[in-house]
Amino acid sequence: MSTAAELRDAISPSLVTEAIVVTVCATAVVVTYRVVRNYERWAKQNSPWAGPRARTAALKSNYRRRRSDLGDVGQIIGEIISAVESARSLRGSSA
Repeated sequence: MSTAAELRDAISPSLVTEAIVVTVCATAVVVTYRVVRNYERWAKQNSPWAGPRARTAALKSNYRRRRSDLGDVGQIIGEIISAVESARSLRGSSA
């Protein structure tokens, strides 16, 4: 077993100092990142353009949904037309 004195002698003071510096710098970077991110979120929500931006996003979403719905309707109509045409051709070949 190692004693505390052996452990203290094994770890150099410069290594401890470097570890502390790295830890402090990493903490500062994380805190700065979070502060900036939170400010950007706050600024986006409280800007005078937040309302118009939300309305524009809702309009785009509605447009995309309606366009996809129309695409589905168009596909169904196309299938109906092809079914009617194939029925006509079958009727014409059996007569």
